[in-house]
Amino acid sequence: MTIQVERREDEQEAHRSEFRYGSSIRTVTLPAGADTEKIAASYDNGILEVRVPMRETTKPEVRRIAVTHAH
Repeated sequence: MTIQVERREDEQEAHRSEFRYGSSIRTVTLPAGADTEKIAASYDNGILEVRVPMRETTKPEVRRIAVTHAH
């Protein structure tokens, strides 16, 4: 998943102006089993929240392995 953001902020007062801007890109590898059709994102008060639900999977088979002691 790649997230690309661009920020622009202008501040103007009498006899003075400030402009802040920037962009960034982040790439994140999603885990196996991620349900990419149901990804949701929201942005509030400067915080980006991305929710990636996982598909229902069968539980892995549990195995017991005997450990022997070497003399």
